[in-house]
Amino acid sequence: MDKRRANHFGKPSAWSVTSFVLGLFALTTTSLVAILWNPIDEDIINRADAAGWDTSMLLPHQTELSLLINASVLATFVIVVTAFMGMLTSRRRTGISADSPAPV
Repeated sequence: MDKRRANHFGKPSAWSVTSFVLGLFALTTTSLVAILWNPIDEDIINRADAAGWDTSMLLPHQTELSLLINASVLATFVIVVTAFMGMLTSRRRTGISADSPAPV
């Protein structure tokens, strides 16, 4: 962890705030896509099942698409948590003086 004194007084750095906001935007977008996709996916599977499991009614690589959409929500959630921790870390660095020895 970087022990240098930050140039701001108790405020997180602009980079950490920007990455957090962009992460929240990405999380909102991927969550919206997942919320809209899951009922569509369920409807397609139900129609194929009602037709005696007619695989021609399914989308190509439908299972992989559903897995990818749900994994992207998880990945962006991890990005938001990481950006939030970076924001907290950049805020806590302000109390450390450049002349004082590093804490043990």
